[in-house]
Amino acid sequence: MIVFMFTKPVDGVLDEVRRGVRPVAHAYYYARFLEEHEGVHYVDRTRAHGFRRFVAEIVSHLFSRLLGWGFQLGKALDAVNLAGASGTLFCTTDSVGLPVLLIKRFFLKNRVIYQSIGLYDAVRNRPLARLLARHLLVAADVILCYTEAERAGLLELTGLSAERVVSTHSVAGFSPEFYKPFPAVNDGYVLTVGRDKHRDFATFIEAARIHGLRSIIIKSGAYPLPANIPPNVWVYLDLEYQRVQELYRSAEIVVLSLHNNTYSAGWVVLGEAMSLGKPVVVTRVAALAGMEDILVDGENCVLVPETDPIALAAAVNRLHADANERTRLGMNARATAERHAERYYTTLKKILLGTPRMKGNTSQ
Repeated sequence: MIVFMFTKPVDGVLDEVRRGVRPVAHAYYYARFLEEHEGVHYVDRTRAHGFRRFVAEIVSHLFSRLLGWGFQLGKALDAVNLAGASGTLFCTTDSVGLPVLLIKRFFLKNRVIYQSIGLYDAVRNRPLARLLARHLLVAADVILCYTEAERAGLLELTGLSAERVVSTHSVAGFSPEFYKPFPAVNDGYVLTVGRDKHRDFATFIEAARIHGLRSIIIKSGAYPLPANIPPNVWVYLDLEYQRVQELYRSAEIVVLSLHNNTYSAGWVVLGEAMSLGKPVVVTRVAALAGMEDILVDGENCVLVPETDPIALAAAVNRLHADANERTRLGMNARATAERHAERYYTTLKKILLGTPRMKGNTSQ
């Protein structure tokens, strides 16, 4: 038996993925695995009640404060109960994985596959959080991450052997079956999409002030934007996914402006844009280390320095002025998405189905 653990309720999302309505990051691959293999279950909500739930919430709150990260102990207890004595637990995010590892430190014997999404960046400069994270992470049988930079950080943090920390070396949002390429757009707009703290909207806005082209930001309301946004920048908050797709289609250029990070911040947007055959401009951050076979500057994307609005504006202006270059980059981006779309899923299957140990980097 394999038990998937999700942070949020996923019944509707998995159904939409199965029907081809939308791919939600890795939900597409999770839905495929659930359909293709027997004996696979999932836990996506806490079913505990009364005193047990009260205690779980108190402990979760305490660990969340210490780690600066989500901690869903109630859901972990439900998953452990469902898995029984021999089931494999696959923790799809840190907030459901950490409490499972806490339980495993005490008595759990089950195999635990832990998907890390940014925990290292969150704790690396906080000594107490680092110590606690290390104490928990060493209990994992396999830690799965998306980039070589995050893998290197987790190896340093935990001291685990290379075989137990695996990089999928992949871009999460590649979905060429769902996203069909569109003809190159002329006289469109510059688009950026994002909802996490690693999005550098300030640099995007300053670049828009320089190049003067119509620019669109799609974001959540969680992180404020700078004051004095120029009139050529339009902001949309918390749009329905169908509307996001429409705005993707009409974009001339897609920009992924990021603060430096070691994990996969922005990878879903990057994969979606490349799958659509859009020319993309991407900030060169630590997470790109080891991705040279996927993102090639001047071939399927344009890479620019971090927090450099002048360089970003120059890249946008150059692409805006050259329709042939936009078409070439977009076609190459689409070909990259098609070539690498299955990389994450192939690695996930090998790990979950317990094939012989692999080397830490699974890019081959």
